[in-house]
Amino acid sequence: MKQISFSLLKLGIPIWNQWKGNFGEKIDLRGKDLEGVYLSEGNFTKVDLSYANLTNAYLREADFSEATLNHANFSKAYMGGANLSHAHLIRASLEAADLRESNLLGADLSHADLKMANLSYANLDDADFSGANLSDANLSRTSLSNTCLSGAILTGSCLKDTLFRLNTNFDGVICEYFYSEEDKKERRPLNGHFLTGEFEALVQKACLTIDLVFVDGIDWKSFFISYQNLREKYGEKLSIQALEKKRNEAFVIRLEVSAELNAKEVEKNFKESYENQINLLKDRLERRDKEFSILLQANTNLTGVVKIMQEKQGIQPGTTNINIHNMTASTINLGKISGIVSNRVSQLPESPEPDQIGLKELLTQLQNAIEQEKELSPQDKADLLEQVAALADAMETPEQTKKEGLVRKAQKMFKATLIGLPDTAKIVDACSQLLPAILKVLGLPM
Repeated sequence: MKQISFSLLKLGIPIWNQWKGNFGEKIDLRGKDLEGVYLSEGNFTKVDLSYANLTNAYLREADFSEATLNHANFSKAYMGGANLSHAHLIRASLEAADLRESNLLGADLSHADLKMANLSYANLDDADFSGANLSDANLSRTSLSNTCLSGAILTGSCLKDTLFRLNTNFDGVICEYFYSEEDKKERRPLNGHFLTGEFEALVQKACLTIDLVFVDGIDWKSFFISYQNLREKYGEKLSIQALEKKRNEAFVIRLEVSAELNAKEVEKNFKESYENQINLLKDRLERRDKEFSILLQANTNLTGVVKIMQEKQGIQPGTTNINIHNMTASTINLGKISGIVSNRVSQLPESPEPDQIGLKELLTQLQNAIEQEKELSPQDKADLLEQVAALADAMETPEQTKKEGLVRKAQKMFKATLIGLPDTAKIVDACSQLLPAILKVLGLPM
């Protein structure tokens, strides 16, 4: 039977899986040489592959659940997305193996060699790594709830966003240093090694925190709404511990959670709420853009109305002797534009500091200055009011490049409009004070 099953395996995974599905007994492939074989999506549940050689094998999404893999050699094997739940890998060799997004729930990897293995995004909950060698392994974004790391070696491993829990067993763990970023960046400690007990203390502290990472910047209004939703659900069991600005526009906000909370669940709830708020914001911006497009079309149509009136009065286009009565701001929907801008600005949050003026107040002052300026034509007022709304959008735009683009366009419009006004125009003085203050609030250079 052992030789038959091995022969069928060599015929390819489709034939193997079909045969395996009809064969109920435990299959014995102990000690078989399968070096470099292609076994992607193969069904090896409960198969005995002890002492087998699977070096450099391609095992993407293969199912090894409850399999016996003790002393097997998986060195440099690709096992991305593989199911190894409740598998037995005692003293197995997985050196430099790629186990990204694999499922090792409840697996026994005691005394296994995982040096330089890539376990990023893997589920390691309830797994046993006691005495295992995880030096230089990538454990970024893994889950280690109720995982046993007693006596394991973690020196040189990457622990970026690794989810530790209070029930993770670190008794006797060996870790002289680790990296908090991939590609061996941000070493901790920066120099030398951890003193006795330092690593364990650091991990215990990490068990009570959640790092929310915002790679492309953060929309503060959406953040505060989402955080408030968490506070309403969890109350005093949750608080903001720190805010850190990383490279480029990335932010890390660290939340401190009570030991009784499930940090993974809290993080999931926050991300869902934040994503919903971002989507609502995008919908509002799209509606505002449509409203302005309608107004722009209305203003374009006005040019045609003027031309028809000229023709009726026998006036040549381009002459200044045009007799159009009551040509007021309302003719180009200035009142409607003003209402839309006021509504947009009102949606901005109040200044978090009571003694400091925020963007909402600054834009309100700028809008009032534009509307009250007698030297501006109705069309100029409409153009500048649209830029006020754009500056409000910039505050809630997570992408830094898009934010800077909105601000640059607004600056050009104000400069082009104000340059032709007399020095007595009050809007010139108002903009010289308000625009720098607005840029400062937006965190952009003046």
